[in-house]
Amino acid sequence: MGRNVIINFKIMPENPEVDLNKIEENIRNSNLGNITDVKIEPIAFGLKALRILMIVPDEGNVAEEIREKIKEIEGVHEVDIDGVTLI
Repeated sequence: MGRNVIINFKIMPENPEVDLNKIEENIRNSNLGNITDVKIEPIAFGLKALRILMIVPDEGNVAEEIREKIKEIEGVHEVDIDGVTLI
């Protein structure tokens, strides 16, 4: 049985007008992993970040690979990996 990890992503939009729900939908449709939690977090001056917890197999550099794929989604400015935990 393979091991899995939980990855905590913080996704910043290009500007406050970007629809974070649309970004979430695009991530879900990309089938990058099993999304277990989604939150929208206020940052400052009307800007909000999308927080996503995702469970994926612990294979190679999977967190960085997923981060790069999320960055390609329209409206995404930056993606940070806030934590990776083995489960």
